Amino acid sequence: MSMALSIPAIEAATFTMGCALIHAQRRHAERITGLLMVMLYAAAMVLALEWSLQRAVAEPRVIDLSAAFTGISE
Repeated sequence: MSMALSIPAIEAATFTMGCALIHAQRRHAERITGLLMVMLYAAAMVLALEWSLQRAVAEPRVIDLSAAFTGISE
């Protein structure tokens, strides 16, 4: 399976597992939902960091992470 097809499959499997976990733990659904939101936020931050590092390599004048995240460069 190519990388282009594996990422959506992983996303769908993760979403389905999250739904099954919430359904199985109905009494604690608020806690599980909070945990899933934290995991989603962490994944988004990892992807943003990867994107900004790729951009910093493509544009050598962007040298610090704060400039990469905010889009401010010299």
